[in-house]
Amino acid sequence: MPRTGRVEDWRWGSSWRRTSGTKEQRELFDPSPEPFPHGYLRWINAEDKKDDLNEIRNAINRGVPYGSALWLDTMITTYHLEATVRPQGRPRKND
Repeated sequence: MPRTGRVEDWRWGSSWRRTSGTKEQRELFDPSPEPFPHGYLRWINAEDKKDDLNEIRNAINRGVPYGSALWLDTMITTYHLEATVRPQGRPRKND
C-alpha cells in the first residue's frame, strides 16, 4: 500500500473491512483472542522502522518467531522451536 493513504482506506485489507465493511464482511473474521490495543489505527499507520523490518524479514526467512525476548523464550519452549534459533548450517567440527 502506498504511504500516501491510511491502512484502513485500502479497500482490500482487513482494516478497511473491520472499520468500514458491511456486517457480513466483518463477520468473516474470527473474534480476536485479545482486544485491539488503544490507538490501534494510529499504530498500524505508523511508518515501520528499518531495524524492525530487517528483524521481521530475518524471522520470516528463518522460520523463527518474532517478538520480545520473554515472549520468544516462551514460544520456543512451548512449541519446541529450539532448532529455529540455532545458527544456520552444519555444526563445526571440534578439533
